Amino acid sequence: MQRYMERLLARHGIWWWHSLGGVLERVWLRRSVLCVAVCVVIALLYAFPPAATRWYPRCLFHYLTGLNCPGCGSLRALHAILHGRVIEAVGCNPLLVAVLSVSVAGGVLRVIAALALKRSVDVRLPSRVNVAIAVAVVLFFVARNVPAYPFTLLSP
Repeated sequence: MQRYMERLLARHGIWWWHSLGGVLERVWLRRSVLCVAVCVVIALLYAFPPAATRWYPRCLFHYLTGLNCPGCGSLRALHAILHGRVIEAVGCNPLLVAVLSVSVAGGVLRVIAALALKRSVDVRLPSRVNVAIAVAVVLFFVARNVPAYPFTLLSP
C-alpha cells in the first residue's frame, strides 16, 4: 500500500505530501497535536460563554427545523461543567453529562488497567451495547421534542 501511495504521489508531483505524511506517521506527534487542539478548545470554552458570544457555531438542525437535536445545548453544558455547575449542565443537555461521565470513568479505568498491566488496554464495546446507545440517542431526540411537561425539562 505504501509503495502504491508513493507511486501515486510521485506521478502527480505532490512531493511535499510524502514528507508531511512521514512526519505525521509518528504517533506521539499526532497525539501531541490533538492534545494541544483539545486544550485550546477547552480554554476557549472556559473563557467565553456560548450564550454571550456570537462566534460559536449554531445548531444547523435547530435553525432549519426548530427541533432540538441530541446535541443542542452541548456547548452551554460543557461551559457549565468547566465552571463546576453540573446541575446547570444537566439542564442544558442531560445526555451529554451522562455520556461524558461514563467516558471519563472508562478512560480512568483504562489508564488504571494499563498501569497495572504495564501495557496498552484495548476496550471494545459489544455490538448490543452500541445498538443500545444508538436507541438511547434516538429516544432522547424524540423525548426532548415532545411538548408535554416532563419532557420539556429535557430541552435546553
